Amino acid sequence: MNSVFTIFFVLLILSSGVICIQDLKERFVSLWILLVFGFLTVSSVLYYKNVNTLLINLLGTIIYGSFIWLVLKLYMLLKFKRNRTILNSQLGMADVLIFLFIGLTLNTIGMILFFCFGFLFSLFGFIMYSTLNKNIKKSAIPLAGLLVLFYVITIIVFNFFTINTAIDCSFISV
Repeated sequence: MNSVFTIFFVLLILSSGVICIQDLKERFVSLWILLVFGFLTVSSVLYYKNVNTLLINLLGTIIYGSFIWLVLKLYMLLKFKRNRTILNSQLGMADVLIFLFIGLTLNTIGMILFFCFGFLFSLFGFIMYSTLNKNIKKSAIPLAGLLVLFYVITIIVFNFFTINTAIDCSFISV
Protein backbone atom coordinates (compact mmCIF):
# COMPACT_ATOMS: atom_id res chain seq x y z
CA MET A 1 0.00 0.00 0.00
CA ASN A 2 1.30 3.42 -0.87
CA SER A 3 1.10 6.49 1.34
CA VAL A 4 -1.69 8.19 -0.67
CA PHE A 5 -3.85 5.07 -0.34
CA THR A 6 -3.11 4.96 3.39
CA ILE A 7 -4.15 8.61 3.81
CA PHE A 8 -7.37 8.04 1.82
CA PHE A 9 -8.14 4.91 3.80
CA VAL A 10 -7.46 6.42 7.24
CA LEU A 11 -9.65 9.42 6.41
CA LEU A 12 -12.33 7.08 5.10
CA ILE A 13 -12.25 5.07 8.33
CA LEU A 14 -12.43 8.22 10.48
CA SER A 15 -15.31 9.75 8.53
CA SER A 16 -17.13 6.40 8.44
CA GLY A 17 -16.70 6.05 12.19
CA VAL A 18 -18.23 9.48 12.80
CA ILE A 19 -21.13 8.70 10.45
CA CYS A 20 -21.74 5.34 12.12
CA ILE A 21 -21.65 6.75 15.66
CA GLN A 22 -23.88 9.72 14.80
CA ASP A 23 -26.42 7.55 13.02
CA LEU A 24 -26.54 4.90 15.73
CA LYS A 25 -26.65 7.30 18.69
CA GLU A 26 -28.44 10.40 17.41
CA ARG A 27 -30.24 9.05 14.30
CA PHE A 28 -28.86 12.12 12.56
CA VAL A 29 -25.74 12.57 10.43
CA SER A 30 -24.08 15.98 10.11
CA LEU A 31 -23.83 17.46 6.63
CA TRP A 32 -20.14 18.29 7.07
CA ILE A 33 -19.16 14.66 7.65
CA LEU A 34 -21.28 13.54 4.69
CA LEU A 35 -19.44 16.08 2.53
CA VAL A 36 -16.06 14.83 3.80
CA PHE A 37 -17.09 11.24 3.01
CA GLY A 38 -18.35 12.30 -0.41
CA PHE A 39 -15.17 14.25 -1.15
CA LEU A 40 -13.09 11.20 -0.23
CA THR A 41 -15.08 8.85 -2.45
CA VAL A 42 -15.11 11.16 -5.47
CA SER A 43 -11.42 12.02 -4.98
CA SER A 44 -10.46 8.36 -4.75
CA VAL A 45 -12.20 7.55 -8.03
CA LEU A 46 -10.59 10.51 -9.76
CA TYR A 47 -7.15 9.72 -8.30
CA TYR A 48 -7.10 5.95 -8.89
CA LYS A 49 -9.36 5.72 -11.94
CA ASN A 50 -10.52 8.59 -14.19
CA VAL A 51 -13.45 10.86 -14.98
CA ASN A 52 -14.99 8.29 -17.35
CA THR A 53 -15.08 5.70 -14.57
CA LEU A 54 -16.72 8.25 -12.26
CA LEU A 55 -19.40 9.04 -14.85
CA ILE A 56 -20.06 5.37 -15.64
CA ASN A 57 -20.30 4.55 -11.92
CA LEU A 58 -22.63 7.56 -11.45
CA LEU A 59 -24.90 6.34 -14.25
CA GLY A 60 -24.98 2.82 -12.81
CA THR A 61 -25.72 4.17 -9.33
CA ILE A 62 -28.57 6.33 -10.60
CA ILE A 63 -30.12 3.45 -12.56
CA TYR A 64 -29.80 1.00 -9.65
CA GLY A 65 -30.98 3.62 -7.13
CA SER A 66 -34.01 4.38 -9.32
CA PHE A 67 -34.85 0.68 -9.44
CA ILE A 68 -34.60 0.41 -5.65
CA TRP A 69 -36.71 3.56 -5.28
CA LEU A 70 -39.43 2.16 -7.56
CA VAL A 71 -39.48 -1.14 -5.67
CA LEU A 72 -39.82 0.77 -2.36
CA LYS A 73 -42.64 2.92 -3.77
CA LEU A 74 -44.43 -0.17 -5.08
CA TYR A 75 -44.03 -1.91 -1.73
CA MET A 76 -45.42 1.12 0.15
CA LEU A 77 -48.31 1.39 -2.29
CA LEU A 78 -49.23 -2.28 -1.96
CA LYS A 79 -48.77 -2.36 1.81
CA PHE A 80 -50.57 0.86 2.74
CA LYS A 81 -52.94 1.11 -0.26
CA ARG A 82 -51.88 4.74 -0.83
CA ASN A 83 -48.85 6.69 -1.91
CA ARG A 84 -46.66 7.49 1.10
CA THR A 85 -43.57 9.61 1.19
CA ILE A 86 -40.36 7.68 1.61
CA LEU A 87 -37.73 10.42 1.82
CA ASN A 88 -37.33 11.85 5.32
CA SER A 89 -39.96 9.50 6.73
CA GLN A 90 -38.69 6.01 5.90
CA LEU A 91 -35.37 6.86 4.30
CA GLY A 92 -33.20 9.79 5.35
CA MET A 93 -31.25 12.09 3.08
CA ALA A 94 -28.01 10.78 4.63
CA ASP A 95 -28.98 7.26 3.52
CA VAL A 96 -29.47 8.48 -0.05
CA LEU A 97 -26.16 10.40 -0.07
CA ILE A 98 -24.23 7.45 1.38
CA PHE A 99 -25.81 5.22 -1.27
CA LEU A 100 -24.67 7.66 -3.96
CA PHE A 101 -21.15 8.15 -2.60
CA ILE A 102 -20.45 4.45 -2.10
CA GLY A 103 -21.96 3.66 -5.49
CA LEU A 104 -19.53 6.08 -7.14
CA THR A 105 -16.56 4.00 -6.01
CA LEU A 106 -17.88 0.66 -7.28
CA ASN A 107 -18.45 -0.71 -10.74
CA THR A 108 -22.01 -1.82 -11.53
CA ILE A 109 -21.55 -5.48 -10.62
CA GLY A 110 -19.72 -4.59 -7.43
CA MET A 111 -22.34 -1.99 -6.51
CA ILE A 112 -25.25 -4.40 -6.90
CA LEU A 113 -23.47 -7.11 -4.92
CA PHE A 114 -22.33 -4.63 -2.27
CA PHE A 115 -25.78 -3.16 -1.69
CA CYS A 116 -27.56 -6.53 -1.67
CA PHE A 117 -25.22 -7.76 1.06
CA GLY A 118 -25.02 -4.31 2.66
CA PHE A 119 -28.78 -4.08 3.12
CA LEU A 120 -28.82 -7.56 4.68
CA PHE A 121 -25.87 -6.62 6.91
CA SER A 122 -27.74 -3.46 7.98
CA LEU A 123 -30.88 -5.42 8.80
CA PHE A 124 -29.09 -8.12 10.82
CA GLY A 125 -26.76 -5.55 12.40
CA PHE A 126 -29.72 -3.48 13.58
CA ILE A 127 -31.49 -6.55 14.94
CA MET A 128 -28.37 -7.46 16.95
CA TYR A 129 -27.86 -3.84 18.05
CA SER A 130 -31.48 -3.46 19.16
CA THR A 131 -31.47 -6.70 21.13
CA LEU A 132 -28.26 -5.69 22.92
CA ASN A 133 -29.35 -2.09 23.51
CA LYS A 134 -32.79 -1.96 25.13
CA ASN A 135 -32.83 1.88 25.26
CA ILE A 136 -33.57 2.36 21.55
CA LYS A 137 -36.30 4.95 21.06
CA LYS A 138 -36.91 4.55 17.32
CA SER A 139 -37.26 1.32 15.44
CA ALA A 140 -35.86 2.69 12.15
CA ILE A 141 -32.67 1.09 10.85
CA PRO A 142 -29.65 3.45 10.90
CA LEU A 143 -28.90 2.56 7.27
CA ALA A 144 -26.20 5.17 6.57
CA GLY A 145 -24.16 4.22 9.62
CA LEU A 146 -24.39 0.49 9.04
CA LEU A 147 -23.67 0.79 5.30
CA VAL A 148 -20.45 2.74 5.90
CA LEU A 149 -19.43 0.18 8.51
CA PHE A 150 -20.04 -2.61 6.00
CA TYR A 151 -18.16 -0.60 3.35
CA VAL A 152 -15.05 -0.31 5.54
CA ILE A 153 -15.22 -4.00 6.49
CA THR A 154 -15.56 -4.93 2.80
CA ILE A 155 -12.58 -2.77 1.80
CA ILE A 156 -10.44 -4.29 4.56
CA VAL A 157 -11.39 -7.83 3.52
CA PHE A 158 -10.71 -7.17 -0.16
CA ASN A 159 -7.40 -5.41 0.55
CA PHE A 160 -5.93 -7.96 2.92
CA PHE A 161 -7.21 -11.15 1.31
CA THR A 162 -6.52 -11.82 -2.34
CA ILE A 163 -9.91 -12.39 -3.86
CA ASN A 164 -10.30 -12.55 -7.62
CA THR A 165 -13.66 -10.97 -8.33
CA ALA A 166 -15.40 -8.77 -10.84
CA ILE A 167 -15.69 -6.06 -8.20
CA ASP A 168 -13.74 -2.92 -9.00
CA CYS A 169 -13.53 -0.31 -6.24
CA SER A 170 -11.32 2.75 -6.03
CA PHE A 171 -10.40 1.84 -2.43
CA ILE A 172 -9.23 -1.66 -3.30
CA SER A 173 -5.53 -1.57 -4.00
CA VAL A 174 -4.30 -3.67 -6.85
